Amino acid sequence: MTKEYHRNIIYGIKWISLFIGCCLLLTLSALLASCSEHNKNALQQTGELFLNHKNEFLDTLTEMTDTKQRSSIISKIAYNLSYKDPKEIKQELTKWQTRTKRSSKENEVIAELIQAVENPY
Repeated sequence: MTKEYHRNIIYGIKWISLFIGCCLLLTLSALLASCSEHNKNALQQTGELFLNHKNEFLDTLTEMTDTKQRSSIISKIAYNLSYKDPKEIKQELTKWQTRTKRSSKENEVIAELIQAVENPY
């Protein structure tokens, strides 16, 4: 078994874990948002989950081939961040984008995130 074989296995497990995490985030968000008493708190918590794991979400979103599904997830993430100041979120995402050299696909996803944060509804 080569290093590349192990790397591919780890990459596959990482991608599956991140995808499951995204699905759980969206399910948790929908479930908690349905309870009006906990709506704001739930949105804040799921938005924080994204902010604390931006790179993992970016990896998952970048790998998605279905652009409609990716846009839907980005829209939900932006909605979950809507209880924060959009200017602060946009600034944080822009700094995060420029800190590291990114591929064009990653930049495209981040740009879509920024646009969605500016207009989450």
